[in-house]
Amino acid sequence: MLNQAAERSQEFAHKSLNAASKAKHDFEDSARDLTSHASHMIRNEPFKAMLVAAGVGAAVAALIGLLVRPHSNQRDH
Repeated sequence: MLNQAAERSQEFAHKSLNAASKAKHDFEDSARDLTSHASHMIRNEPFKAMLVAAGVGAAVAALIGLLVRPHSNQRDH
């Protein structure tokens, strides 16, 4: 019974490692495709790429501003 548990654990670990390796490769492929698409867009449509970058920057700045501003329900008395 102990041997079966050890074998199942080893099989689970092996499957987990394979799944993690596949996920890593899929992520790398996606990142490579995204980088290629971004480079293509920047070369062919620089103004549009600049507007997209400005929009993303503004959205990130707004999100950070919301996260760091003091909450109105926490008042010092």
